Amino acid sequence: MPENLDQSASRYVSIRKDTGELACTIAFRFFETDDFLDDFEEGRFFYDRPEEHDWRHHQSGLRGKVDLSGNICSRGGLHSYDRGNSISWYITTVAYTYAIEAGASATVGNTLPKITAAQLAPRLYGYRHTLMAEPHAFPFAEGEVPLALVWITGDEMREEVRMRTQFLESAPGHNMRTTVDSFNGILMAAE
Repeated sequence: MPENLDQSASRYVSIRKDTGELACTIAFRFFETDDFLDDFEEGRFFYDRPEEHDWRHHQSGLRGKVDLSGNICSRGGLHSYDRGNSISWYITTVAYTYAIEAGASATVGNTLPKITAAQLAPRLYGYRHTLMAEPHAFPFAEGEVPLALVWITGDEMREEVRMRTQFLESAPGHNMRTTVDSFNGILMAAE
């Protein structure tokens, strides 16, 4: 894990069970950029000082396909300790609300191909865009790793939070899992 991330613009949210045990956590930070791909390819998306971690320039293959700038919410650190209840759907809604309040132009994350293949990025986490980057030898991983860049714009975040909040008000399910399944069923039927 990177040791030198600047925590001044970071947020951490957790949801706990009534017993006090962690059910789900999410962490994210905000940064200003003129060109997100510059930061991504030079390692500043992952580290404040990438050169201290032997970062090599990443030829992402995403030039001309991704145009993100401004106040970026870098989302990561999502972990569900209580799997199977879809609580991560709810906590990402809270994270998007923080991002909207901070004036983020986009929320960006990265994920593994198995997550994008399972359509978890759009269905559970609300991302609207996914592109596979070229594999890269990241300092924090062994060998070359293919990562997908996932993101949602500011306007799309507002729409996602509005839809989720509106749906929660009239949710037909008695638990988060059935609620999320119902929400995703409606979205898939609309496609």
